[in-house]
Amino acid sequence: MDQGKKMTVALTAAVTAALSAGAFTAFADDTDIPIDESTFPDEVFRTYVQTCFGESLSQDEIANATAIDVSYENIARLDGIQYFTNLTELNCSSNQLTELDVSQNTALETLICGSNDLESLALSSNDKLIKLHCNSNELTRLDVSNNTKLTDINCGSNDLGSLNLSSNADLEILECNGIDLTELDLSSNTKLKELKCFDNHLESLDLTYNT
Repeated sequence: MDQGKKMTVALTAAVTAALSAGAFTAFADDTDIPIDESTFPDEVFRTYVQTCFGESLSQDEIANATAIDVSYENIARLDGIQYFTNLTELNCSSNQLTELDVSQNTALETLICGSNDLESLALSSNDKLIKLHCNSNELTRLDVSNNTKLTDINCGSNDLGSLNLSSNADLEILECNGIDLTELDLSSNTKLKELKCFDNHLESLDLTYNT
């Protein structure tokens, strides 16, 4: 098994953070998290976590895990990702996910979850996000109003129909091709440097503010 490609877990010894109260309702704050079917029900994901950490997750391991890459692994469920509360990067693209809960991963700065079967994606708790790639899913709505630090969004090939970017003043890269847009308001995105919006139904496009 190529562990580096299969799953990357970045360890930063200097990073220590107290666990959020109530983040793990089934375990005390000073208790190791067992890596079993009850905590990581997807067998493939569970195997990768066990390969990196053994049969349980210590609180130090949880605090120091900052990046996980489980792309292209045929994972159907990512339950258990909520235990990694210090994650800043998560790549779970090209799997078979129909749901993704990252509400406990409030430190996330990069989320790459494209090429899955996601119908919804709740990001209101992830206000540190800088990069979001959720392209090639089945999303019908994308609310990034609370993600004001975003500089890079790829939401192409979804069923969105509309896209509100009025809260994303720092946006520099936008790919929104093939999401059935009839209009696209970029007046708030004055830092925009790169735009891909082909395969939509736009009759006009005002780039006056995107100098």
